[in-house]
Amino acid sequence: MVSPATFCYWSNSLRQEFDLDVYNWFRYAALNDARNGSMYGMQCLFRFYSYGLENHFDADLFRHFQEYVIMDCESGYEYGIEKLWAFTKYSKKKPELLPRVKEHLVRWLV
Repeated sequence: MVSPATFCYWSNSLRQEFDLDVYNWFRYAALNDARNGSMYGMQCLFRFYSYGLENHFDADLFRHFQEYVIMDCESGYEYGIEKLWAFTKYSKKKPELLPRVKEHLVRWLV
């Protein structure tokens, strides 16, 4: 397991200076911890996406964001969809959402 401080550091530092290798380690560790019942890494990853994509949009990272939101919702959690909603509401970027993400968003907003 990765320490909470490391997840927090990755979430913040990648927003300032993106590094693909660090990002991939971050994703791997967050997903691994989630599989073992600890959601803090995924929460940090969702914060990275929500705030980081607002400053520096990347279509591949947005696709990852949506895929993990679907996974999060289908596992019974709402933090990912909350962060995606915040991104779509406050960002000047208005990318197209995947159909399954739209479905989860509509259910979450009700």
